[in-house]
Amino acid sequence: MPSSLDESEDVELDPRITLAVLRQLVALETHGSLGAVARELRISQPTVSANLARLERILGFPFLLRSTTGTQLTQEGVAIAATARSVLTASRVLAQTIADVPRAVAAPLRIAASLTIAEQLVPRWLADRHISGLVAPGRATLSVGNSGEVMEWIAREQADIGFVEGNTFHPRLVHLPIGHDELVAVVGPAHRWFTERRQITPAELIRGGLVLREQGSGTLEVLEHALARAGVDLPPDLPSFGSTSAILTAARHGGAVAVVSRLTVETELAEGKLAALSVPDLDLSRRLSAVWVQERPQRADAAGLISNIISRWKSVV
Repeated sequence: MPSSLDESEDVELDPRITLAVLRQLVALETHGSLGAVARELRISQPTVSANLARLERILGFPFLLRSTTGTQLTQEGVAIAATARSVLTASRVLAQTIADVPRAVAAPLRIAASLTIAEQLVPRWLADRHISGLVAPGRATLSVGNSGEVMEWIAREQADIGFVEGNTFHPRLVHLPIGHDELVAVVGPAHRWFTERRQITPAELIRGGLVLREQGSGTLEVLEHALARAGVDLPPDLPSFGSTSAILTAARHGGAVAVVSRLTVETELAEGKLAALSVPDLDLSRRLSAVWVQERPQRADAAGLISNIISRWKSVV
């Protein structure tokens, strides 16, 4: 048998090799007995024997070792059975995807996302047909909250799929990393650091007029953990706001320091309307994840969207 396949070659499976006979081959590799294969698949033993003998003729070489104690596969037969197992798995996935398409089209996909992802990424994903896949235009709804709220909505099955920031997850949910983001501390022209300095310590960050996102926010979670690793605690009396736009307004016009996703301020940083502060002692990178209910079968359009995001969307860092 050839040990490798030239990817430029257009090799097709002989149409006489059916999924049914591949299923019998895999069962034989598992059980080592034609009788056991017949019992498992509920067909007669002579039928199994005839089908596998016919497969040998189609392939042009023997792969069965027959003896009084049973029927085993040769080394070549074991290799073919391993690939056949993958083909059968792929066939089941394809069948399920096809079966799910009518359901995916029938009802809008309910997406829930944390603020940064909802504002900066979900619109890009849904507008790109290479990423949105089975999510038809106009057939998705978007609910926006902080990461904690999004996970609660998903756990209560008020949305089909969620996108969140940070590393803390609801116990009922499956979570899958889809990329990374970076938080950045920024100030506006009203702050003395806008022109005076761009590198500060974690303690200076807190004393410099820091404003925070609310409890449950993925941004706040990442900042708290980064400060804790640097040996600094957040004072309980710092002002907090329920949205990214609110803390950015405080930074632009009120002389505050805001810690936000770089995605939300990349244009203003490039135009010089905001200044980024370097805090070398803080790791402000964070993971972005998709979440869904573990016990609930995933919709085909949701599964396709996640797969396309992972394969096609470039992480920020």
